[in-house]
Amino acid sequence: MACDVNIPDDFTLYRRENISIFTREIHKETMLKLAGNIFKAFDKEYLPKAGKFTGRGSCLTFACEGIEGKVVARLYRHGGLIGRLAGSLFRDQARPNNELALSAKAVSMGLRAPEALAVIKQEMFFSFFKAALLTKEITNAIDLINAVTDYKSCDFDILREKRGIILKIAREVRKMHDIGICHGDLHLKNILIKRAGNGELEPYIIDLDKSTYSQNLGIKKRLQNLFRLDRSVEKLAIFSKRRVAPESETLPITKIDRIRFFKEYFNGYNESDGGWKEFIKPASSNYKTHKFFWSFTKKN
Repeated sequence: MACDVNIPDDFTLYRRENISIFTREIHKETMLKLAGNIFKAFDKEYLPKAGKFTGRGSCLTFACEGIEGKVVARLYRHGGLIGRLAGSLFRDQARPNNELALSAKAVSMGLRAPEALAVIKQEMFFSFFKAALLTKEITNAIDLINAVTDYKSCDFDILREKRGIILKIAREVRKMHDIGICHGDLHLKNILIKRAGNGELEPYIIDLDKSTYSQNLGIKKRLQNLFRLDRSVEKLAIFSKRRVAPESETLPITKIDRIRFFKEYFNGYNESDGGWKEFIKPASSNYKTHKFFWSFTKKN
């Protein structure tokens, strides 16, 4: 996976036995203490002085001495059939390094995204290794899946503020693309919202794993990302209708909402092709092929 963004100069590579760490000098000692146990923690053990971990799939959140707030650690894993065979074992160093570099660039360019703290790698055997990315947790935030599927129980008044947050998400995605980052898996779960100090809801984009960078991100790549996000909206609507006895109520995201998102994203976009406008026609959001495969999926 190619990436033309370098790990920032203020990140340094530290080594201890079979462990290597990319982190800033200010976090060196903290990360060296964590490194010995971070991979054991994914096997249900604990880190010293960190308290019990809370798991979110292949992610763990924990308090860490010397770092304000909580830390999120995500273990890199293969997907699909390779994942069943290799699990979290890798040989290519590029994937964790790329995400660290892109995460640091995104934050430095003003994107609302988690602050990257470190990449920790553990050599296993031959040239195989395990790797984990550590970032600061975005506190008091909720992902869009949870915010939408149970909006009446949410701490935020999503219904009243829906239009405003849709426009803000569009602008944040546009900012990410203008920086040159094409997200590797842009969907509702990878967008968080939280209440800022001024009382406004603000969006955050997370999980830049498998993302790519281009100095001038073209319309094709932009649309691929936007289509991926819009499909997740369509999929959520379909699976919400399947609930026989729903325990919660899903916030409706209408075609008008989706058109509003695209119009805001492309506001002032100087693309002579103009072909993107065809997408916001209602007939273009059918996703017939995807719907066919979703019909065989039991849950979202």
